[in-house]
Amino acid sequence: MAYSKLQWFFFVIVIPLIFALIVYSVIMTFMGKSVIDQAKSIGSHIPIVSSLIDDEKDEKKKNKQSERLENEIERLTAKIQEQERTILELEDQLREKEDELIEAEETIVKLEKRLEDEEGTEEQQASSNVKETAKMLLSMSPKAAASIISEMRNSEVIPILKAMKPSDSGRILAKLEPRRASSLMKELSEEADSLEGGERE
Repeated sequence: MAYSKLQWFFFVIVIPLIFALIVYSVIMTFMGKSVIDQAKSIGSHIPIVSSLIDDEKDEKKKNKQSERLENEIERLTAKIQEQERTILELEDQLREKEDELIEAEETIVKLEKRLEDEEGTEEQQASSNVKETAKMLLSMSPKAAASIISEMRNSEVIPILKAMKPSDSGRILAKLEPRRASSLMKELSEEADSLEGGERE
């Protein structure tokens, strides 16, 4: 029976080639070498096959790069989220500090007002005491008032004399020792001059 050219090609070339490849694969496997790596190595020298292998390498490289980029994006995203949390915490702390500052300023204003009120009350009290003392001295005779004043310091006497009418304070000063009376009149005159100077300014 005559064989066609196709059958002859199949029996003579294809089948022996497949058998040889199988035997080669078995031998390589026993030798501990990878058949796939060997096939790639051989295929890289064949023009059409080498382009397919290069395409596979490029694809793997792209996959690795893509995976690396995804990991980097995840890392940067996590870092940004952490920084945003830190910024929010700092903003909360800043708001707390601002609230504390406002509260401290309000406390200072209250304390200053209280101090002013207390100072005003003290001044009123001192003025009231001076007026009361002046009334008490005026209720006495000029001689008795002068004897009491002679035991007091000038800084205590001057406000009392200023609270009196000039005629009343003059009668008391007339009963004092001349040197003491002169000293008091000099201080009264200096205070009056300083007040007039301040008013003119």
